[in-house]
Amino acid sequence: MKYKIGVFGSNIEDKNVSQSVLGKAIELGNTLSKKNVIIITGACSGLPYKVIYQAAKKGAEIWGYSPELNILNQR
Repeated sequence: MKYKIGVFGSNIEDKNVSQSVLGKAIELGNTLSKKNVIIITGACSGLPYKVIYQAAKKGAEIWGYSPELNILNQR
């Protein structure tokens, strides 16, 4: 059975985040992608998206649970 790791955080835009913080989000995505885990998020943009985007590029399994009722509102 795979462990499930929740990644939640700020929905802040990239332009308002330091390069150091963005780098750590990308590093976390890379690290999690090397583990046999499922990454769970709230399916939003911002820092959690940076983590899961990087992990997904490396083949990690991602589960996103959106608070929206349909795909049109999610965008």
